Amino acid sequence: MNPPILEAKNISKTFHYPKKIQILTGISLQIFPGESIAIVGRSGEGKSTLLQILGTLETTCSGSIYVDAQEVTSSNATQIRNTKIGFVFQDFHLLEDYTVLENVLMRARIARMSIGSGSMARKSACELLEKVGLADRVNYHTKLLSGGEKQRVALARAMCNDPSVILADEPSGNLDRDTAQIIHDLLLRFPQEEGKALLLVTHDRELAKRCTRNYELRNGQLHPIQ
Repeated sequence: MNPPILEAKNISKTFHYPKKIQILTGISLQIFPGESIAIVGRSGEGKSTLLQILGTLETTCSGSIYVDAQEVTSSNATQIRNTKIGFVFQDFHLLEDYTVLENVLMRARIARMSIGSGSMARKSACELLEKVGLADRVNYHTKLLSGGEKQRVALARAMCNDPSVILADEPSGNLDRDTAQIIHDLLLRFPQEEGKALLLVTHDRELAKRCTRNYELRNGQLHPIQ
């Protein structure tokens, strides 16, 4: 079996303000190539916090994170985040006054890759926008797009640097049912076609059922859903 793309070992997280609360307790998880994993649970259980820790956006109080068998440390977290992890958020987090193409290329720009005419990054961005059905919106400012179109831009941006894993936090929470279905199909196609991994947090039980494995985050721990 191939090694896991993303691995968490004994992750714990405690917040100390305004009062002390341990929100994650000894969480361990492995995600292998081609897998999609859904985490469900009540609001306030720490699902988004767990996703941010796995994505190196937030530190853990104890435990270790590995991406492509490389342990995440304070010195390499930014490099791993920029090159190996793609993010899709409920609120899109796009730059509204930039074009669709400029938004998709933003991660490549942050990674200091060449994004000029003829560059591999620009070619990849255009191919991804075609894949998500936005080839005709390349030069639109994102503030002119619908919610579903914005989320497709966010997905293309997440895939632009050829990440090993995509982390999605309520990726269709602000979308109508038909548009959400399109986003779900695009997300689930990523691990199947690319041999990568997808981890998503969702309240949508139907979406969760379409994933390879399902977990419920409850009382700070992950519980497999059969």
